[in-house]
This record gives sequence, structure tokens and C-alpha cells, in this order.
Amino acid sequence: MYVVAILGWVPGFVANRLVELLRRQEYSLADAFRIASQVSEGAQVAIPFSSLAKADEFAREATQLGARLEIRLPASAAG
Repeated sequence: MYVVAILGWVPGFVANRLVELLRRQEYSLADAFRIASQVSEGAQVAIPFSSLAKADEFAREATQLGARLEIRLPASAAG
């Protein structure tokens, strides 16, 4: 399991756009809104992905929205 950890945001971050991005990842509207709200309030949030390609794509788009993040690899892939 690969994880994109959203650590915060930079000025110009728009939570509604994060909601849209999460919805494209098949999160429910309620879950996407909750996650975006947590991020905008300063919480760190982990978003799991089944593949590195999906995690990388999400990370690239979230970065363009103004999210500060990192991709965390599973222990077996990291070492």
C-alpha cells in the first residue's frame, strides 16, 4: 500500500478543488469534504493507494492545488 501524506497547504490552496480530486479517486462526497476540511484546518491526512502510479498521479495533482505532501512507500519497496 502506498500512501500520500498531505502535510499542509500553501497560500492559494482551494479546498473545493481537493474535494473534486478526491471524488475522482472514488471517495464519497462526505469523505472528500471531511478530508479537505481537515487539511484546510491544518491536520495531516494519509490517503492510501494500491499502486505507486496512482499515488504519484494524485500527488502531482494535489501539489498543483497547493497541497504540501510526501509519498510514503511500503517497507518492502523502500528498502
